[in-house]
Amino acid sequence: MSAVMRDALRASVIPGLAVVAAIALSSRLVAEFLGSAIFSLGHSPVSPVMIAVLAGIAVRNTIGVSPLQDKGLALATGTLLRCGLALVGLRLTLSSIGVLGLRALPVVAGCLAVAWLAIPRIARSLGLRGALVSLLTVGTSICGCTAVMAVAPVLKARAAETGYAVTIVVVIGLAGALLYPALAHTLFADAPAAAGVFLGTAIHDTSQVMGAALIYSDQYLAPEALEAATVTKLMRNLTLVLVVPVLAAMQARAGAAASGTGSLSLRKLVPGFVFAFVGLAALRSLGDVFGASSPAFVEHLWQPALALAAQLSELLLIVGMAGVGLNVELRDLRHVGWQPLAAGLIAALLLATTSLALISALL
Repeated sequence: MSAVMRDALRASVIPGLAVVAAIALSSRLVAEFLGSAIFSLGHSPVSPVMIAVLAGIAVRNTIGVSPLQDKGLALATGTLLRCGLALVGLRLTLSSIGVLGLRALPVVAGCLAVAWLAIPRIARSLGLRGALVSLLTVGTSICGCTAVMAVAPVLKARAAETGYAVTIVVVIGLAGALLYPALAHTLFADAPAAAGVFLGTAIHDTSQVMGAALIYSDQYLAPEALEAATVTKLMRNLTLVLVVPVLAAMQARAGAAASGTGSLSLRKLVPGFVFAFVGLAALRSLGDVFGASSPAFVEHLWQPALALAAQLSELLLIVGMAGVGLNVELRDLRHVGWQPLAAGLIAALLLATTSLALISALL
């Protein structure tokens, strides 16, 4: 391959998108095969999202990923995944978001309170110090990698500390995304909304929550879980707007330089897909209101459009989660050390236990 062609491919998203598309398509075919040929069911008992994540991890850690695929993978795990998340907004109206939000609020608040009180103490008891303690706390309790990357500059965290926190959040959160749907169904089989609140509070990163919720929705035919998990996770994400300024003030009070924190705007702290999600929910609300007086509009335009959006959302989420799997480098765990990994695992189990206790008591 000539140098010119190699440079062109490196600048292109095609190689990376080709890999994630192949994994996503294969995952759907395997899921359909498992449902029809092996289990003789009309609906597969194994979600294509789970297959896509595991296949991505397997490819990354056996065959490997070429630098030529980096741009395509970034697009899949960034823009495409966020578009899939935003399109979930068309499943909900603003009133249903309000109802779900009010139900989830005490669970979210309780989990955040327990996390911020207990996780720093757990980390310090294992010998961890400095910015890594706060990074593990925000990564576990708020929104995974997004929270870690938003808070790291405020805390003046070293690159190694940020890398450790991201690795722990990705690996432990992804394990939860694959294991918690079955646990949630065992505990909340008759209450899919409660299962969604659990997934939305117990799993770290937004992409991991959505992957777990889609697994639950696919395997147990419970779209309510996906809706509840989405609203719950977005509520957790919004707490970054409060946490980052508070941490910056604490650093300044401690005498640390807070330069650079002034550039953190609302747009940087709240992902754009959150606004898109709410906007699409508003569109769904308006469409439903108009459709109440126009059956023809509902039958010929509105319902087909909503069905198409739901299919597109699921496809984009599968593609994005395949990309997430392709970004998991298991060898990175060797560089983390057992203390940060143990702190992250204990913190994750504490968050899940707290969530289950609050849901059982309040919902």
